[in-house]
Amino acid sequence: MKNFLKKFKVVFILLAVVAVACGIFLDPIYATGVSLGFLPGLASLSREEIEALAMAKLSDSFGGNPYENMAGNNPYENFDGLDEEDVFDGSEDVSISFVGNATSFRNEKISGVEVSYTINNDTSSKITVALANGAITDATVLKNSFGADCYLKDGVMKTVGEKTVVGTGVGTIAGIDGFTEFSKRNAFRVTNMVIQATNNSDGSVNIAAYNKMMFVQRFSPFRKFGEERINLFKYFLTSQQRNEKIEVDLSVYNVQRDDQTIITMDIDAGVTITITETIGAIQNSAATLFNKAVKASENIAKGTAGVMRPRDLRVKARGVVKTPVSSTPGKASIAAILSKLKK
Repeated sequence: MKNFLKKFKVVFILLAVVAVACGIFLDPIYATGVSLGFLPGLASLSREEIEALAMAKLSDSFGGNPYENMAGNNPYENFDGLDEEDVFDGSEDVSISFVGNATSFRNEKISGVEVSYTINNDTSSKITVALANGAITDATVLKNSFGADCYLKDGVMKTVGEKTVVGTGVGTIAGIDGFTEFSKRNAFRVTNMVIQATNNSDGSVNIAAYNKMMFVQRFSPFRKFGEERINLFKYFLTSQQRNEKIEVDLSVYNVQRDDQTIITMDIDAGVTITITETIGAIQNSAATLFNKAVKASENIAKGTAGVMRPRDLRVKARGVVKTPVSSTPGKASIAAILSKLKK
């Protein structure tokens, strides 16, 4: 008799699983009829336990992952074991500032914060200008190491005979000098650049002014790093000729202004160009201090400042990494459910 009851319970459990499966895959009318027959046994289980049981048994039956979709792909596989570095987008990093409409690296291109300046090459020769000169202000070093004839600044940038190359800031309260000096103290990304050159004397678009290369050279006082070469002419589209400008997406090149980056480009004789840069994320040291002080003040007001859980401190001190608990039901949990059904 006991053996019969054990066999009956096993059969009952399997039929219960089938009932749940019917509820998932069959038409509601048929599923309801099948499931009602097993309601007494399932009544003692919670919804989570029923779902876990069905998921486990169906996975075993079909030999697949319970989270796979119909195409056989698991859309959640990249989320297994995620840590803080995996979900980082900069939005909660107090050392990084996002300006304008931007709130993280995911949308920094829409900041809407722009800085413009003009460079007028009134000389009779082509001039290579360092739009960003890093920490280097020595003209000889710039020329010998990076091929630049001058660097971006307010007023006269270079004199050739009686002719000059002149820079003028537009749309920045600090002028060009304040803009470039800020970048050396607070590195920031340039996500977009619009370049507009004066037309030819007959009014036609100066195509030659856009047929240039832009060089982005990263360096330290000890050596140079990789150089990025940007072909500006590929952005000179037919549709852009009517606008007499080009728009360069610099986000794909990971361009930033800081004290270790040189950006150079050539400007032809007698040409004036206007450049507009869109500002992305900023490593703002002043804002970092301000944000941390605000956060600390809030914690002090709440009475939580300096309060730490001893257990978390011990775990951190020992370098123990907590393993995220998988949402997939394991054998132990299924066994517990089955044992509850058998009672």
